[in-house]
This record gives sequence, structure tokens and C-alpha cells, in this order.
Amino acid sequence: MSLTKVSGAILKDPLNLGEVSIGGTLTYQDVTNVDSVGIVTARQGVRVTADGSPSSNYISVGASNDLKIYHDSTQSIIADTGTGQLAIRGGVTVSISNPAGTQVMANFINGGAVNLFHAGVNRFKTTSTGAVVTGILTATSFSGNITGDVTGDVTGNADTATVSVNAQGLTGSPNIQVGNVTVTGDLTVQGTTNSETSTDTTVTGIMTARSVNVGAVGGIGVTFDQGGGVFSGIVTSHTVKASKALYLPLYTTTTRDAGSFTQGAVIFNTTVKKLEYYDGTNWKSIPEVSTGLVLALDS
Repeated sequence: MSLTKVSGAILKDPLNLGEVSIGGTLTYQDVTNVDSVGIVTARQGVRVTADGSPSSNYISVGASNDLKIYHDSTQSIIADTGTGQLAIRGGVTVSISNPAGTQVMANFINGGAVNLFHAGVNRFKTTSTGAVVTGILTATSFSGNITGDVTGDVTGNADTATVSVNAQGLTGSPNIQVGNVTVTGDLTVQGTTNSETSTDTTVTGIMTARSVNVGAVGGIGVTFDQGGGVFSGIVTSHTVKASKALYLPLYTTTTRDAGSFTQGAVIFNTTVKKLEYYDGTNWKSIPEVSTGLVLALDS
């Protein structure tokens, strides 16, 4: 079979042969562009063997080069430079993985979850009611309601804090800073309640605690426990009622004279075994008590 060399443009098949089959390799040595008005089918792929850029050596789709795919020697790029959006549509699942396909980085399930992976471990998963994070979630700020268990430190401001009836409390070593707390039911404290900066504590009803300690400031303090109450400093009350006995402070004459008192102070002098009160200048004995109050004096 002889080889015929044709110069110029071939506008149509002059022999009306229809399809032309080439059993070997058809090589275009001096052709810059190949223009086809129909479909170009490549059975073994389309290759751009040179590194590309936005202006050369790229695979282009669209009337105005709207979509470009190329490799710029450092990374592979899919560039959508046209109008509208870059839409990726998957029938079942759209998955992004490593080059070998052995480790999934993200997948998007049609009508289902979105999963984000770290080193092959699913760390974030959407559900029909929200999202699930496996591990530690760190945020610089948060807005909304928190339900469920919290482990660690919770700081910031909360409009409303609700604790379920069967809550077992906070575990670990959490730091909680609270401005105002309103309790409409019973408040039970098992342990010690410390008020460092509070000026007043007002309870309407009954407050039950196994022990309450108010730290001494300037020598003034009070401690209540199941054995009774100890006051350091001056206690002022409209009414004092003792169900069994009232115990007054005990002094000897020596320790009494060495102390500092104001008018109205009442003590029991263990040296003379008498009640004494201070009139602002001198100590005077109380010979007897006829008010009906039982005084148990411990010498």
C-alpha cells in the first residue's frame, strides 16, 4: 500500500470512505492545534505533559475557559474562573481521600451525614439533630444553650443555668465564677461554703448546711457546725434564744483586765465565779439573774 502525502486542508472525505481506521500511531509533528467540530474520544486518556499555569498548559472547559485543570509543578489546581458556582454532584457519596485511596479525609453522603476525618479518625459528624464531635472541641466564644455533661472549666456569662434533678454534681477541679444565684427550692450544701467577696447573704426560708464558715476579716468571723456556733468579734441581734443553755465567754480576772471591751460586755469571771458586765469604766458583778433565762456556766 502506497503512502499519499496531502498538502493543504482536507475539507471532506473525497473518496466517501466514511470512517478512517489507523492501526498504528498517528503522529502530528508540526500541528499546533487540533480542532474538532464533534466529539474527540481518547481511549487511553488525555495528557498535558508540561507544567501548567492560569495562562498555558491546562485542560479547559467552557466558552471562556471558565474551568481550568492543571499542575503548576508544586500543586494540582482546579480553578473555576467563570460565573456561578463550582458544583460537585455525587449520586451516593462524594469522598475526598489520600492519593492511594486508603485514608478518607472527608465524605459527604447523599441525604445523610457529613464526616470530617483527622488522620483517618472521624472527628466531626453531622446528624439529623445536630453534630457530634469526637474529642475536644475548643472555641473562643459560645452562644446558645448547653445540655448534657460538661467536664473541665466553664467560664463566661450564662443567662440561665439549669441543673437536672438527678445531677450528681461537678467532677474534677472545675472553676466556677457566679454573679447572682436564685434558688426557688431547697439548697443543700454538703461540705463548706465560702463567701470571699459577698457583702450580704439573704435567705428567705430555711438554709440547711452541715457546716458554714465565714472567713475572719479583721478578727471577725463565725463558724457553725453540728456542735454549735463560734463567733469571733461582735454579734448584734434583736433576739437571742437558747433552747437549752447560753454559754458566755470565760475570763479570769487577769485576762479580763488585760482585754479590751466596750460598754455592755458580759462575761463569766472564773476567778470569783460570778457574772460580770462592763459599764464602760468598771466591771460590776451580777449577783443573780431573774429573767427566766437559764445560764449554764462552765468553769
